[in-house]
Amino acid sequence: MKFIEKVNKEKGTGIWTVIIENEEWNSYLSKAKKRILDNLEIKGFRKGKVPQSIANKHITEGNVLKNTHYFALTPAYNFAIGQKNKAETFGRIRPIVKKLSVAEYVLELHFDLKPEINIKKYTGFNIPKKEIKVTKEEQDREIAEYTNKYAMFEDDKGPIKNKNWIIFDFKGYIDDVAFPGGEGKKYELEIGSKKFIDGFEEQLIGMKKGDEKSIKVTFPADYAKIDLQNKTARFDVKIHEVKTKKDPELTEELIIGLNIKGVSTLEQFKNFIKKQIKDKKEAEYKDEFLSTLFQKIAKDSNVIIPESIIKKEIEVLKKELEDRLTAKNINIKTYKQISGLTDDDIETNLFEDAKIRIEGQIIKEHILNNEKITVDDKEVEKEYETLAERFNIDVKMLKDGIIKKDRLINQIKNKKLNDFLYKNN
Repeated sequence: MKFIEKVNKEKGTGIWTVIIENEEWNSYLSKAKKRILDNLEIKGFRKGKVPQSIANKHITEGNVLKNTHYFALTPAYNFAIGQKNKAETFGRIRPIVKKLSVAEYVLELHFDLKPEINIKKYTGFNIPKKEIKVTKEEQDREIAEYTNKYAMFEDDKGPIKNKNWIIFDFKGYIDDVAFPGGEGKKYELEIGSKKFIDGFEEQLIGMKKGDEKSIKVTFPADYAKIDLQNKTARFDVKIHEVKTKKDPELTEELIIGLNIKGVSTLEQFKNFIKKQIKDKKEAEYKDEFLSTLFQKIAKDSNVIIPESIIKKEIEVLKKELEDRLTAKNINIKTYKQISGLTDDDIETNLFEDAKIRIEGQIIKEHILNNEKITVDDKEVEKEYETLAERFNIDVKMLKDGIIKKDRLINQIKNKKLNDFLYKNN
């Protein structure tokens, strides 16, 4: 095999070319042809026992070359990886077959160059840390989330008021013409939840079960559906049910019914809730802390990231943006119309985010290697057991499909790294 390396430092990309020819390539062609013959099935002959003269009529050059490529790809890739003094790569290496003939095989391996990095320091920044506290309001709100499933609803014969739950029909019209998405049957709504546009829920207050009414509202200027922005609509509504929600009393019987391991008393439940809130707030704060730290490390260091890598990360961020918009039933075209942004504007806005994200990844990798942060099998097993207990899932099920070992090792490594950086800054 022959190896050729071409590097474009300006673009931050490189190509390794592997060439297989002459006797070495002929040996791969022979292996591929034998494999085809061994698996050839023709009526009247046993599998793999077709006479050569007949088999040759059923074997095409294209089929032989396709199979030879499968034989040669991995050895060619490994040959390139095994070369000494080659360029350092970053991210995925992309194989491209440039030539596939009976005379030779030319495989190109395209890659991004590893960013240049010179970190002056990553400890001792002494960023002030704040104490994480849990307020009574936060605790009460979280307790309500747990007990909500046991809430009872009673019929309310009086007029609709704030916090009532209602079941009603509605149909919307603009200029007396019904519009798509403006109708609902037996829709359930909590008054005051702001699920509808401003002014809608307020006009339902005072109505009773069986009442019918027409209400008028104006869609906001930034409404997701562009054709409804700033439009005045009439909604015909009919109230079927009015209910008052009765929150349950927090008793030990209810707590036991929540089936939380190690929690059976009111005091244990409150402590459990408090710890959950504190853990979540600490995790969020630590993320903010580390984000600030990585920016300080990058500012204090010399990190040169090829533009090709940043462009790829911009595409990842664009996909994430589209996914978030889709979750809100907005497509990218509508988003651009609402925001007034062009594709170039979006990419410009995402450039710095992409750069910061890549910088963080590079800095993390550098510190992991420098501090020799590793994970042993005992730590992996312990983490599997912890996750299984937390989510009430069988450990084997976790290992087999939900969280693969490599992924879990990376998660543990990152946690150890984050704890190290938080402690030393």
